Amino acid sequence: MLYLLFSFLTLWTQASVVPRPSRFVVVNSSGKHKDIQLFHTRRGAEKYLTQTAVEETALICRNKKVIFVAGEQIQSVDLDRPKQETNLGTLPKELVSAMGPAVRHFLRLSPDGTYLAWPGASDIQIHGIGKTFVKNITPDPGTRIVHPVFWRPDSTEIVYVTQNPAGTVWVHFHPLTRVDPRLSLAAVSGTKGSVSALDLHFSADGKLAALNMDIVLDPRKTVRYFLVLDMETGRLHTLSPSWKLEKFHGFSSKGELVLSGRLTGNNALYYWNPANPKSPHLVENLLKREVYDYFPGMDITLMHTAGQKCTERARLISLTRHAQDHRLLKWAEWAEVVALDAPRVWGLFRAGGTCNDVRPALYLMKMDGSGLLDEMPRSKFSVLQSVIPEQVSFCD
Repeated sequence: MLYLLFSFLTLWTQASVVPRPSRFVVVNSSGKHKDIQLFHTRRGAEKYLTQTAVEETALICRNKKVIFVAGEQIQSVDLDRPKQETNLGTLPKELVSAMGPAVRHFLRLSPDGTYLAWPGASDIQIHGIGKTFVKNITPDPGTRIVHPVFWRPDSTEIVYVTQNPAGTVWVHFHPLTRVDPRLSLAAVSGTKGSVSALDLHFSADGKLAALNMDIVLDPRKTVRYFLVLDMETGRLHTLSPSWKLEKFHGFSSKGELVLSGRLTGNNALYYWNPANPKSPHLVENLLKREVYDYFPGMDITLMHTAGQKCTERARLISLTRHAQDHRLLKWAEWAEVVALDAPRVWGLFRAGGTCNDVRPALYLMKMDGSGLLDEMPRSKFSVLQSVIPEQVSFCD
């Protein structure tokens, strides 16, 4: 009885820390146009929020405001004041044409939801959300900004990467209150190629940043760099090339870096402690599985692997730090994540019983598979069965 009571209290405490989301927005059909509609996670569709004739996409919903892209314009609308859109700025036309809805990847909202950064023609645009603040960050002539940019966890500083004509790749830490960066680190020098992709993760205390970055040397060769940056001292730590790293996935709440690579021959998942850099902790050999994402709020890694029948669609598995393997939806042949809440604890899933299921089941649950209540009624949430992830966002 005491054990059951303890288990109940533990689950209740965990659930109370990050409550079940109650609202989300989605691009839904409204007569001739597709507009943004507010949904309640239990009751279904509520009000339409926009009325623009241009189709909206790339939704971000935080602090009762929806940020979205309409054509090349970045706009916002308040949940309490529907159909009163506010223009925040403009995206480069070529970026919108190339990325489509995936342009949401380049809209960077600060962790506290009060600033938005996006690519300008040759600079970084930063605007306040719900308050007056405008800042442009422009590099030296000939220097290229590599987008997207990133925010330090306390929202006081933006972090971005540039590459100058000499081929040096710099990482800049730029407080919003300063004209110039407070710290600029030369991450890679004299590269003959250009940076094609990068990803940056921060430790919970905001003191360390883990950067993995691809540099294309020629159409047949891409080199990947892995760096750990101390944002207070400016110290750079390059992880051993012999580890044959694949990717950084984030920091645990204990400050360990979660990464994958072939450190011991097989591709595997590891936890690496910067205080003990020579001894990574092996969690699990990946075999034919790949890492979908890491979720520090629950200290679990979501894996995906081809289903036994649906070889082209992933089956999702939740893997704990202690290699406890839990299939999220054991009865589903495939599953995918449509949306995450801001703390990345709750997810909106859709899953199919057959490989070509056009009306998949919908679930709202925690990323480790717990917290599953009832299946979301398809009659109330049918728009979610086909909408792309960039066109849906939780609001709380």
